[in-house]
Amino acid sequence: ICGHLVYVDAQSRVRMIHQTAGEFLLRPNLESEFALKASWGHGRLARVCLEYLCGDEMKAPRGRRSSIPRHLPKRSPFAGYACSSFYEHIRGTSSSDGPIFTLLSTFLASSNVLCWIENVAQSGNLNHLVRTGRILKDFLRRRTKHASPLGNDSQNVNAWSIDLPRLASQFGQQISIAPWSIYNLVPPFCPPQSALHKQFGTLSHCIAVKGLSAESWDDRISCHVSPDEQTSSIACTDGFYAVGYSSGLLALYHSSACQLLRKM
Repeated sequence: ICGHLVYVDAQSRVRMIHQTAGEFLLRPNLESEFALKASWGHGRLARVCLEYLCGDEMKAPRGRRSSIPRHLPKRSPFAGYACSSFYEHIRGTSSSDGPIFTLLSTFLASSNVLCWIENVAQSGNLNHLVRTGRILKDFLRRRTKHASPLGNDSQNVNAWSIDLPRLASQFGQQISIAPWSIYNLVPPFCPPQSALHKQFGTLSHCIAVKGLSAESWDDRISCHVSPDEQTSSIACTDGFYAVGYSSGLLALYHSSACQLLRKM
């Protein structure tokens, strides 16, 4: 049936014979047995990704100690795709899809979410965390047409939509250097009302942090400390910002994750 419509390219990727063929089959008013609905495809892929992320391969290690980095176990080749793309499929999924929303909340409420964060930190691209937070917030906004935003699942997803961008901007350097620190070093330092602290910050294998003044995330998005340099200028664009020092050094950061890109 698909012999003249679909082929596998040299990189083993499945492609349509021509871009216009895909655009034709995805037309919203197309009346054909071959018509495709993008939201159905995204919903199916989101479900597959979330089922994998909730599965045994992505379970967080028990009794994790902070002193020794762990070696990531061998996982399915699908792991990289699920970790870096599940949120994009949620973005394309219909907001009326209740089972997907429940599966998403289940994932965020489990310790598997820490394993996902560790995997993202290992990849070196913390923008995945920022983008996931934005997409979760948008998905919640769209879902208010179909369900109350006051349910436990909605509250859980909303809390993580706030935590993920803040995790990238305030603890990005730490989890980039030591991705395993997300299990018991980072959560205790998060505000007590954050999802990260509530779910993982008071576990028995975590360190105890006393005297945090802020109950929730405050207005400070990030902080850069350079004890040996004096800041002389700051400039920004849509995607980046630069900090200039009196010594002539220039540091370039991603504006979304506040992640250092390079020094010049």
